[in-house]
Amino acid sequence: MKPRLGMRALKTGRDFLLDRKNVWFSALCLAFAVSAILLAVDPAKPRETAFFYPAFESGRIQAEIRAVLPGKDFEDDVERILAEYLLGPVSPHLRSVFPADTGVRSVLYRERTLHVDIAETAVLAGNSVGKGIFALERTIKYAFPGVSSIQVTIDGNVPYADFPGGLTASGYPDTVKKNKNN
Repeated sequence: MKPRLGMRALKTGRDFLLDRKNVWFSALCLAFAVSAILLAVDPAKPRETAFFYPAFESGRIQAEIRAVLPGKDFEDDVERILAEYLLGPVSPHLRSVFPADTGVRSVLYRERTLHVDIAETAVLAGNSVGKGIFALERTIKYAFPGVSSIQVTIDGNVPYADFPGGLTASGYPDTVKKNKNN
């Protein structure tokens, strides 16, 4: 007569796992099982989005696709994408719009308006600050289409606020005062 494996096999398996020699093996198996379950429940999948930078030759704004891990909330998501954006392009055919040490100071989202404050080193970009803000806003609009307006400040100050028209749609200062009748 063949021995039955039912309860006896279960008892020997439990004894194997609780044996002093096998405690580390048991702990490793438990840690692997827990991490596999957590990974299956909430995997952090990278989010692909387009970053817009000017080309070296033409100066036209072109897209570069990148993957960024999602944040814990919307503002953290925006901050991660902007931090990655400010690192500059990967492609050698595109150029960065701001100096390398420019960083995100704060991100605030209220009533469908996104307020982004970047470090004052952004002004070291010289005449291309306006073009840089235009490219940054285009990147944000592509990544977050639900945002109705974007307010970019540099060290808390609105760039080109002293120009009558602010910035044009292409990112250059508008020196012509807008007529309210038109």
